[in-house]
Amino acid sequence: MNGFVYCGIVVIEYDKGSDTFSVIVNDERTEDVHVGELIDVLDVSVEAGDMGQDEYEECLNDWSGTEVME
Repeated sequence: MNGFVYCGIVVIEYDKGSDTFSVIVNDERTEDVHVGELIDVLDVSVEAGDMGQDEYEECLNDWSGTEVME
């Protein structure tokens, strides 16, 4: 998976007993992730990290070559 803060393998494991997921990114494990939270966890872990909104939009603009509309 390629993002602005991480490029590499991402493992998502489903725990049927608790009906949650574990997300492993760069040897860091986030457990008890509900399906509705998966996108947010992946966004922070892979795409945006601790970037502010302005910094993230600047990265998107650089990557796409155009300005991101609000």
